[in-house]
Amino acid sequence: MQHHTNFGVNFYSNLDEYGTCWFATEEKALSRASLRPEVGGYGAQPVMLMKREDDRWQVNFKLPPGLAPGWHEVRIATVGSKFSEPLRIAVDLPAKAESLAITSVCDAKSWTPGKVHLDQDPRISAWVAGLPENADRNNVRMSLSDVPLSVIYVEAPKGAEPRQLNAKIPAVISAGEYKLTVSIGEVHAAPIAVTLESKLNG
Repeated sequence: MQHHTNFGVNFYSNLDEYGTCWFATEEKALSRASLRPEVGGYGAQPVMLMKREDDRWQVNFKLPPGLAPGWHEVRIATVGSKFSEPLRIAVDLPAKAESLAITSVCDAKSWTPGKVHLDQDPRISAWVAGLPENADRNNVRMSLSDVPLSVIYVEAPKGAEPRQLNAKIPAVISAGEYKLTVSIGEVHAAPIAVTLESKLNG
């Protein structure tokens, strides 16, 4: 499950929040009335259901009231099926880190270490240790020498291992040497050097 507008894992009980789930089923005729989303043991009313081109279904539903701060399991079922395996969302949890460290950085397409090629859609990947469990694309900040990047992916936590971050590089950035920084809240990782190369030089 993801937040229906920012695609993160964090939700806030004082806001009018909606989640989105994608699921697969062998059932052919589905309606909102035949679905049973559940968050933290509370039922949720679907407000939108659509079948996607890849034969998966998408359902949007409102976060149920009364959820305590913390992690909550999200499950979905139809009236004729068992519940799915649960996913988790964070409700009213601040994203706090003790410290952050960038362990490696590369081009997100070619995997060239320490370099990014400025093609038509340049992207950068970094691996960062110390991110809190509820880090997502809305509370993690990445920048190249103070130029903000658009974070598009935050890897799910795998124990204490560094997590992969992907970000788009804006067109305003030209080739050159930069310092990549990553932060969450007031905690910043030590910068790491990155070279951006034009397509002709790459």
